[in-house]
Amino acid sequence: MKRYAFFRTALGALIYFDLALPAAFDHAFAQQPGVDPLHDKIRKMERDIREWQKKGRDLSEIRQLIQKIGPLIQSGRRAQAEILVDRATAILASPPKPLEVDWESLERYRRETDETQYLIFPIREVGYLYGGKSDRFLQALEQMKQRLGTVEDPRRRNWGFHFMIPSWRIGSKQLPLAQAITGAFDAAIGTEVALYITIENLEWSPRPDLWNYNDPDKPGYDPQNVRNVEWMDWDGTPHPHRYRNWGTPERMPPVICYNSPTVLREVSRLIDNHIAPPIRAGIARLERAGKSHLFGGVTVGAEPALPNYEGIARRDPRIAEAMDRDGVPRVSLGYNALTNLGYSKSNPPKDLGVALAAVNHAFVEYWAKGLA
Repeated sequence: MKRYAFFRTALGALIYFDLALPAAFDHAFAQQPGVDPLHDKIRKMERDIREWQKKGRDLSEIRQLIQKIGPLIQSGRRAQAEILVDRATAILASPPKPLEVDWESLERYRRETDETQYLIFPIREVGYLYGGKSDRFLQALEQMKQRLGTVEDPRRRNWGFHFMIPSWRIGSKQLPLAQAITGAFDAAIGTEVALYITIENLEWSPRPDLWNYNDPDKPGYDPQNVRNVEWMDWDGTPHPHRYRNWGTPERMPPVICYNSPTVLREVSRLIDNHIAPPIRAGIARLERAGKSHLFGGVTVGAEPALPNYEGIARRDPRIAEAMDRDGVPRVSLGYNALTNLGYSKSNPPKDLGVALAAVNHAFVEYWAKGLA
């Protein structure tokens, strides 16, 4: 149990450094009784990663190695996993590479502006704002301030913290949104650190009332929900899942039809009744306090896209394998949205990719205008 607890701790540390391991990684170690030769190596790797993170070194190469370790252990290929751990440890032991900067080339990106310029950092403890534990977040924020030092002129250049709003979870008792947004603005005002908000509008697992068109035994079932999900052809055949691979392939609810009238009505309701009011109230507070520069802005959406699975075997073989196991066709999506725009089998768009890009753009624009 102690060893398992360690790997849970190591997993959490690696996630903190944005090196998320598959759940299979710590689960696999939990299944190994007795002395595990990888234990000390993983412990050392965790310590080295912490040191690199403190020094601000690039962990992207380590990330790629770590994402392969869990699946290898899960499939019993522990020797191969140990090779990758050794390789990661060797990289972590290497001296930093000299920084080579082509300053002349960078000059073309220099922009003179009267607006505040920001560096935005993710602080994992920001999630405590949703639980009403603002003191835990403020403690982490103060620690970050100590590490970064004093900002000379926060109205010209400042750093800020990132706050995520999972829009499709609104309405859940576990998501006191107004309280959390108010807490975020409180933190900005109290610490002179800027607030930057992202409204995540892709993960709609909590809303089966919008996407469950095919399972009468599950919550939210309504055959009319087929109008809210994406189709794989002009005949209106719904595509059953969205897939992603963050270390382990995942099967998720169907892709949203971005211009479904029902979906857009719900977006408007979420914005008007839940999201916009506390943000506008927070901005007004900053203005009254003469601290408008502490609001960095809002990003609508997190990697919004309409998937095209036709070439997924080349881009991500593991997702292709998962789709084949599920019996899900590897095709392009977006035919529902295109049908809503007046296109059809006999009247297709001249360029499918351009038309779908316009759909994606319009969805983000709809959110942005609702918040304006």
